[in-house]
Amino acid sequence: LDIKRILAFSSIENLGLIFTMIGVAMVARSSNMESLVNVAIIAALFQSVVHSFFKSGLFLTAGVAAQTFHTRNIEKMGGMAKKMRIFSAAALLLCLTAAALPPSGSFITEWLLIQSIITNIASADFAVKALLLIVLIVVGLVAGIAVLSMVRFFGIGFLAEARSARDNVGEEPAKDMLLPVVLLGGMAFLMGAFALPILEIVSNGMLVGELKSQNAFPFSFNPFVLSLIMLGVVLLAAIMRRVSSDVRKERLYHTWDCGQPINETMEYTATAFSAPIRFFFRFVVQARKKIASQPIVATNKWLAKKSITIDIYPVWDRYFYNPILNLAKWCSCTIRRLQNGNIQFYISLILISLIITAIVTL
Repeated sequence: LDIKRILAFSSIENLGLIFTMIGVAMVARSSNMESLVNVAIIAALFQSVVHSFFKSGLFLTAGVAAQTFHTRNIEKMGGMAKKMRIFSAAALLLCLTAAALPPSGSFITEWLLIQSIITNIASADFAVKALLLIVLIVVGLVAGIAVLSMVRFFGIGFLAEARSARDNVGEEPAKDMLLPVVLLGGMAFLMGAFALPILEIVSNGMLVGELKSQNAFPFSFNPFVLSLIMLGVVLLAAIMRRVSSDVRKERLYHTWDCGQPINETMEYTATAFSAPIRFFFRFVVQARKKIASQPIVATNKWLAKKSITIDIYPVWDRYFYNPILNLAKWCSCTIRRLQNGNIQFYISLILISLIITAIVTL
């Protein structure tokens, strides 16, 4: 639930994607698929540059959020989009790029990789074809999880009301904190909108020619056209709202549920949002739930305040990392016994080492 830890895991996902592209290029080079090699390498480089923009902006966003709520727990955030609109709009652009949604630069790199693999997979031998098929499946799965992660990040952290009545979300952050986030959000958007001209300059026109021959970017998937369509839809919605209603007579009112006003205690939490993913990967994540119940009225057990704690203990920690760590600790503790403080023992070790060295040398 740590907002910076969420972004750190997102960095792991992006680095895995970049190294996947490099690995695909190496496999394609060994199979003489030069077009796939060029596309995968350029996509990896472009993804690295795009990632440097949007992830830097997201970490700055997390810093502003932590300063606003005096915590890094995303469960205790919310409501920033209502009062910090410019900041939230820039954060939304960064989240869209991190989720690899069109027309962001991350979407372009994943689309390049997937389209090029689909185009070249038919000419590969059986082993390479099976490997590329696995890459397609894994990239698609990870892309879906990345979308859910960013929806959770922005939806829980920025939308709805503040999670606690004590939190008073103020106006926009200071200019020296707001400006970097806005610039990085704008750069992330522009990197996607002008992806084709940038790629053409970087590859000296070679890559774009291959993409056109592979029909990788038909009109409907042109990132610049998609950017214009998205901006046009937003502008059209704003115009229609002004035309169809009198803004001066609009009245803001809280959302209600069957006559009951909705407050911050009824909002969706980050833990609840990620529950389906934890259930799907329960054989790997192995989350442990602990429910504590405290009666509100001592004579009535049904009126109780309940709290839930979820401890996540991944399988790879138990069966891979921890055994290696325990082995390293055992070796270090065993070797440390040689430091017993006995000078005669140290001299004996030196003498034995000299004798072994002399035997091996002679």
